[in-house]
Amino acid sequence: HAFLDTEPDLNYRSPAVVLEMNKILDFWLEKGVDGFLVQNAEYLMEDSQWRNDILPQCAADDSCQNFDAFEQAEHIRTQHQSEIHSVFQGWRQTVDHYGDRLLMVELERQVEEGTWRSYLGSEEAPEFH
Repeated sequence: HAFLDTEPDLNYRSPAVVLEMNKILDFWLEKGVDGFLVQNAEYLMEDSQWRNDILPQCAADDSCQNFDAFEQAEHIRTQHQSEIHSVFQGWRQTVDHYGDRLLMVELERQVEEGTWRSYLGSEEAPEFH
């Protein structure tokens, strides 16, 4: 889990969750919203085995100075899971169905160009605008 305990994770590996979120997008689009901003999109899907991120060795032996678990963790299990892109592609299809609407993305941290570009999708499978 990457954020506050009061901000629960949704399991986007569940088809029922994906379907429900698409219904929520439809609800608001029917009401006339111009689009959506998805913040911290890189965190929306976690490791399929629900493993925690990898902490540095000094966390295990308590030798870290000024230790901040979030900042010093290797976020390979809670960020940029490739399977999330099919969810974003579905969201884009939903938004595009309503015409001139927008689906924007905000990634929390600086990421390499190839990684952030992956959130735009491709011509055949677009994700965010």
